[in-house]
Amino acid sequence: MLPVKLNRRGQAFLIGAIIIFLCLDTLMLTLNFQITRQVTNQTLVINLAGRQRMLSQTMAKHIFAINPQKLNDKATQENLMSYISASELFADTLRTFKQSGYVIDAEKQLRELDRIDSEEAQAIISKASASVKSLNNLNSKILRNGLTRERYQQIRTTIEAINTPLLEQMNQLTVLVQKHAEAKTQQLRIIQFITFILALISFAFIIYRFRRTHVESEQTINILSDLIQSAKAALIIFDKQGRIIMSNESARALLNYDEDTMKTLTKSQVFNLDDSEPMVIDSNGQAQPAMIHNRELIRENTTISIATIIEKSQYLAHEHNLFTLANRNALTGMLNHNALNTALYHKTQQSKFLGGRFACFYIHVENYNDIVHKHGHKIGDDILKELTYRLCSVTRESDFIYHINGHEFVVITDLNDHENSLATITKKISGTNYHSFNVNNTYNLDISLDIGSSICPDHGTDPDTILLHAKNSMKAVNEQKPHQRDSQVIDLSKASKNRQR
Repeated sequence: MLPVKLNRRGQAFLIGAIIIFLCLDTLMLTLNFQITRQVTNQTLVINLAGRQRMLSQTMAKHIFAINPQKLNDKATQENLMSYISASELFADTLRTFKQSGYVIDAEKQLRELDRIDSEEAQAIISKASASVKSLNNLNSKILRNGLTRERYQQIRTTIEAINTPLLEQMNQLTVLVQKHAEAKTQQLRIIQFITFILALISFAFIIYRFRRTHVESEQTINILSDLIQSAKAALIIFDKQGRIIMSNESARALLNYDEDTMKTLTKSQVFNLDDSEPMVIDSNGQAQPAMIHNRELIRENTTISIATIIEKSQYLAHEHNLFTLANRNALTGMLNHNALNTALYHKTQQSKFLGGRFACFYIHVENYNDIVHKHGHKIGDDILKELTYRLCSVTRESDFIYHINGHEFVVITDLNDHENSLATITKKISGTNYHSFNVNNTYNLDISLDIGSSICPDHGTDPDTILLHAKNSMKAVNEQKPHQRDSQVIDLSKASKNRQR
């Protein structure tokens, strides 16, 4: 008994939808985090860009406050240190804008800052960096060697030259960063919105699958119940403990119980599986042989067993029907190619070990395809049926006729010791086309046969060899001339009625 899990495809769809929903939900959380981080980073950049404008003004203010005649007094040193501090902070901030890194914010705290990824903003940053590069070189000399009138004049001249451009560049940078931040945040919010819609669709699909699975389960139960009740075979469903939970009308009729009583019984009360042959026990305690097939169904840790009961007589009839389907031609009812293979094997073995001779005739309706092409398949089928009838009328009861193909037959017949027996049988088979057929009182049809034969063991003792020799030796039986054919013309429709009697 093989366990069967139900509705695997529905479960796979549902699990897939849940996984997609969880992934989308995780993506939404990630986007929320990214948007928050992006907004925080861009806000810091905007604030720092505004501070750069202030720093450029601070540098100019402190330089211009220095009296070149009093380079060594306290006020000059204070202004100089304030200028250098502002200059270094300005340069460090530009470097962070360009490459990312850490920078000190307005609250004097160290903050991590991402690189500004706008090409236009980077171009402005590069210009500003180039402008303050010479200023940084002068600052390094002052820190190493002190402030002189010459160096002071160089710094003052440089600041006068770059201060206004730096201010404009920082204004442009502030505007660009703000626009870029808004565009990027808007882009992330669109992605977030799309993800939210997809998550909603996924969630709706999960609800739909849950509901559909529920409906399908109810439909499956109803359909299964209908199928069980309408099945011709007796069906009984047991639970894991062997108690009957459902039975169809055929099972109740077989066991002679009503529906309510059946539900009170167990498997051991209706089946006897201890003997070599399975038995079913009816309400009178009578046991009768039967074929019992069990199959287990497992769903959600619930196990049920379905027993199919076939009476022995029904089983034998079923086997006979299967044998007929496997060994008989559906059109003529004659034995088919499968039966021929079996018969040739046994006949050749009998001839090989016990002696005896038999003939194999291969018959081919030469003009069958022309008849079908001109007059249709129904006429062709009637011709084959009539030819089969004629072959049966000219052969002995001990002979066997096989309809192996659409318009090919094989006849197996035992031979006696007379030399003329093969010729006699051949003549009888050839005589089956002596008559003409009349179709609908409008035209006559003549059939033309090709006949070949082989003899075992004269031509071999192998089934394939015997059949191949008969087929290769097949030659056309010359169509009878009009005066040689029987003057009687057979009405095809009347012949069909005669065969059915």
